[in-house]
Amino acid sequence: MNDFALWLIAKQQPVATDLRRIIAAIKIAGDIERIADLAVNVAKACIRIGGEPFVIDIRSLVSMHQLAADMVSAAMTAYDREDASLAAQIADMDRQVDERYGEMMRALLEMEKTDKEALAQMNVLALVARYIERTADHATNIAEHLLYLVKGKHYDLND
Repeated sequence: MNDFALWLIAKQQPVATDLRRIIAAIKIAGDIERIADLAVNVAKACIRIGGEPFVIDIRSLVSMHQLAADMVSAAMTAYDREDASLAAQIADMDRQVDERYGEMMRALLEMEKTDKEALAQMNVLALVARYIERTADHATNIAEHLLYLVKGKHYDLND
């Protein structure tokens, strides 16, 4: 992808929207690759937990996961349709993921005070929560790249 984009820039010398489209595609490809890496990390963490019962209520984690998956889907739909309004909505979803991440981390810290034997699983769950939160951040980055493509201006949706 990157090689083709660089070839396009060198040979076609795109300007304005065409150049922004290529730059956005390069950046989005990087975010998608990172999302895939994070998904692998989540899968490996789940394997480490195995069939053990969870030491904590994981509803916040499940909710985070669903929101992050919805964000990635919405970001890709927004990119495909060049829909700036959909891209802007992703920031609200990211705030929800961040709230659930905070809930999960607070619950894990509370549990750490009372159940030292569950520390190994708590560490894995904290990593999974972090991977999911980072996935949501990358979906937000994709939305930012789309806004740059459509509007020609950089936006920071992570504020």
